[in-house]
Amino acid sequence: MKHFLLLISIFLVSQIANSQSDFKKGYILFSENDTIFGQIDNKNYYLNSLYCDFRKNEKDSIKRYYPKDIFGYRFNDGKYYISKSIQKDLKDTSFFFEFLIKSKLNIYFVQNQFENNYYISEDGIKLNKLKYINDDIYIENRKMHRENKQFIGLLNYYTKDCPEIKKDINRIEKPNHKNLIKLTEKYNKLTCPNGQCMIYEKKIPHLFKFEMFYNYNFLFSKKFTEQPFSYSSYGFNILLQQSKQRERFFFGIGLKYNKFTFLINNEKILPHLSIPISFYYLHPGNGFSPMYKISFDIPFLVFQNYGVGLQYKYKRISFFTLTELQTLYIIYPIGVSQRAGFFLNLN
Repeated sequence: MKHFLLLISIFLVSQIANSQSDFKKGYILFSENDTIFGQIDNKNYYLNSLYCDFRKNEKDSIKRYYPKDIFGYRFNDGKYYISKSIQKDLKDTSFFFEFLIKSKLNIYFVQNQFENNYYISEDGIKLNKLKYINDDIYIENRKMHRENKQFIGLLNYYTKDCPEIKKDINRIEKPNHKNLIKLTEKYNKLTCPNGQCMIYEKKIPHLFKFEMFYNYNFLFSKKFTEQPFSYSSYGFNILLQQSKQRERFFFGIGLKYNKFTFLINNEKILPHLSIPISFYYLHPGNGFSPMYKISFDIPFLVFQNYGVGLQYKYKRISFFTLTELQTLYIIYPIGVSQRAGFFLNLN
């Protein structure tokens, strides 16, 4: 029965996740000067690059635009996307690229499902990828680490008229929003001091959340007891948004009180405090939305918790309920738990 309820919870959350939206004020551009204001669904970076779901207001029907349909779109308080084509699988493919900075050099960003990709352009038409490779390969059955900073050569080429920033380029470990915007802004000031430099990326701080929770836990594994038993636990977490490129992912750390007594390997475990380390997926939109969680407790690192649940968000506060599967060494189920609590946005 407990496994059946867990499967039902996973199914329901997955269905809601597929239909969840987060509309924000913005506008679409049919050309640089032809705009229509309304609301745009703010999805993750990957989906934002594939299409734009737009409506004029909450009562209006949603219309989906692809990169071939419009010039671009922009959120009032956030990202600016324009349609660009690149070579993919030996053919021209269009995406919505995030426009980071417009100056003597233009910087664009697009994310696929697995990596972040940055592009540079002088004319805004031909885009060149700032390639960075950092992975493991096998040569004659031997595992070798590979790191290739091809982007350094390309940046040096595009800025060859400004040797003053060569040291800045060589100090870049890996391309990201911050270092590319800083570099391009400096290059523009040195080579075109009276020119126009527009930074489209808005500096929105990482979100912090405070979580209070209560867990009702049920252990059924014979590794702990001959008879299944239940216990309660409660505590708090501080959650930090991971990055603006992964804005729905949060890292959490806190304190938890576990109210139980049982034997494990003939050692009596008494009620105690532990430090939960958690990773959350939390949707930013108001109303009902899915949430996912993976966690483990210090010092009991051999135990893990995998959770799916629902939250209801209203402005800065969210109430949630979460069903968790407890495991030993990742693969051995030992129990289930039900968590309830709330999140409070701290900024």
